[in-house]
Amino acid sequence: MQKTSYDIHWKMEWPPEGVPVEQVYGILFFEDGSVLVLDDDGRYNLPGGHPENQETWLQTLKRECMEEAQVAITNPMYLGHIAVKEHTNGQTRDFVQLRFVAAVSTLLPSGSDPVTGKTYARRRVEASDAARLLNWGEHGTQQLNDAEALWHLASRRRRA
Repeated sequence: MQKTSYDIHWKMEWPPEGVPVEQVYGILFFEDGSVLVLDDDGRYNLPGGHPENQETWLQTLKRECMEEAQVAITNPMYLGHIAVKEHTNGQTRDFVQLRFVAAVSTLLPSGSDPVTGKTYARRRVEASDAARLLNWGEHGTQQLNDAEALWHLASRRRRA
């Protein structure tokens, strides 16, 4: 029987060279500072997923936002990554999950994700509520706090 455990760490830095990027997620802000989360029958997530066909990180982010949330984004900014160590039966595998902050530019009518066939409910929530709904623990709360700080800083710069 396979037993898998994970060590995860939030880092506001570029991912290390040579460590595979397995997922790219967006913390998407509306103009009023609220955040978009996806509701899959009470299980919440951010728009994002796996890079495909030699995509760049930004191409992955934009595609996944459109597929899962039917939302176009602007002003994407790299925030940081989750460093993951996956331990399975004495073997360890390292990979990263990237986090970007971006602005919601266009919210299209709801539709189904072409990969899963699911239509996710879209929720606009405060960043602190997003951290609670995502239920990612302390590192999730820190990600949302860091994202909100970056969003406010970038918003002030755009207005100046």
